[in-house]
Amino acid sequence: MRCERVLLLLGLIILMISTTSFLNLDEGTPPPLSSTPSPQTRRNPSPTQPLKSRRRQLLPDLATQLAHVMRTSPVGAHYGPQGNNIDAYEARADNTSQRPHHHPFHGFPEHPPEGCPAPPGSRPDKFCQPNLGRDWSGHPVLPLPYAFPAELFTPLSGWELVARKKMKDCASIVPRIKETYTFKNQTSYLAEYERSYYCLTYKKGGWDVLRHYEIIAAGCVPYMVDLESIPEYSLVSHPKQLLLAARDLPGVEFDCVNIRVLINHDVFNKTRYAELLDAILVHARTYMTTVALARYVISKVSPKEPRPKILFLHRGKRSIPLRAQGSYSSWMLFHGLKTLLGKDHVAESHELSFLYDDCPAEQRERHSKKNLLYGGGFGYAYMLRSALRNVVAPNKYSSYDFHIYGDVASMMPIQHQSRVKEIFVHPMDIVYARREQFGYDVTELYRKGIVLQREIMDCTFYTPGVGSKAQMMKRCVWLRNRNCFDEVNIPDGRIYRLR
Repeated sequence: MRCERVLLLLGLIILMISTTSFLNLDEGTPPPLSSTPSPQTRRNPSPTQPLKSRRRQLLPDLATQLAHVMRTSPVGAHYGPQGNNIDAYEARADNTSQRPHHHPFHGFPEHPPEGCPAPPGSRPDKFCQPNLGRDWSGHPVLPLPYAFPAELFTPLSGWELVARKKMKDCASIVPRIKETYTFKNQTSYLAEYERSYYCLTYKKGGWDVLRHYEIIAAGCVPYMVDLESIPEYSLVSHPKQLLLAARDLPGVEFDCVNIRVLINHDVFNKTRYAELLDAILVHARTYMTTVALARYVISKVSPKEPRPKILFLHRGKRSIPLRAQGSYSSWMLFHGLKTLLGKDHVAESHELSFLYDDCPAEQRERHSKKNLLYGGGFGYAYMLRSALRNVVAPNKYSSYDFHIYGDVASMMPIQHQSRVKEIFVHPMDIVYARREQFGYDVTELYRKGIVLQREIMDCTFYTPGVGSKAQMMKRCVWLRNRNCFDEVNIPDGRIYRLR
């Protein structure tokens, strides 16, 4: 009997040793491309856990992932002509240029250069900086980034967010994948970002996307796949160097197959993440709020008078859905100007009830049921105090120093006032809009007044180095979203537009 017990004990010891060896072997082998690491494998290791048993990488390297996607995805399988275009794009690009994200943020820029040579075969008014082919009569073109109301920013620091809120590696919302946009109200939408370390984002129709601001305001880091390719005069309020440092922290991995971010918590430095997140929030509260945007615009258009009188012109048309009128650019600028200067210095030409907090409940319900507000109205609808409302009659228009056309198309033809300076908001992700597309030609605006422009292209295309992490991530995203390349929104640029 004693002998049987000894043999049984020896058998158990051998079984435990073999099981341990197997587990250690499995720990060093990356999971299959389609697998999802369990939460247990992503927790911080115990201080007593041997280093050799920690998983150094959750996913195969990006080159292996990208090759897998190319072999198996429907788009990748028919990559031929598109592949030639993307290869030609990268061959044309200059991967040695120093972009703004390589340097610390030094405030908003001056207006872009007065022009640069257009490449052969491109129309001068359809390429790079907006100043080519326009009449330089002293009217500048200024980059106009989006912004976000200060009251919607998290009050917590980066340290507090990491200690109290973070539960997920990556937020569930993915650009261009509609089934991930399941949130019905702004509170739950921002809460999803708040509980996540990162949220994936990249160029959609244009470089400036409100989701960048929403992510940061909620206390999350936007994981910008194409950060290296952002033009110099786009996203000018962003702390690009900080965002790059946070994106590329050790242990943060990009899943090319499922287009998401995973964190290997065995090597992820939460302390460094908290430092960077806190610095990003401090920057955003200084430069990325609607009031900061208003201050920037006033400093450029009225440097000698910090409190000018501004009339915001916008005429809603019943034939056009409300969600297609105005833009994030115009509504955020309007919110900032009203908040900063008050009703006596900022008036509107027409009623904009959906921007004020006293908008009737039946109107709000109609907006929601019929999806009348762009982006569900998140970030701009019903935000302003009703006491700031000031709709003025046409006979009072000339008493204002500046006329800002928030929706140029709705106010065409423009009735010029001799003593009034005119400012045009050009919010389109189509950089060089034409009359047949949007009701106005942007080159006309350049000749008539100051243009606040959302998207401004560079004269030199830039792409990350061939074989770099950034280049491979961009290719992963491109297979699902062709807009992630700089030149797709240049009409008629046959040489420079992806087909």
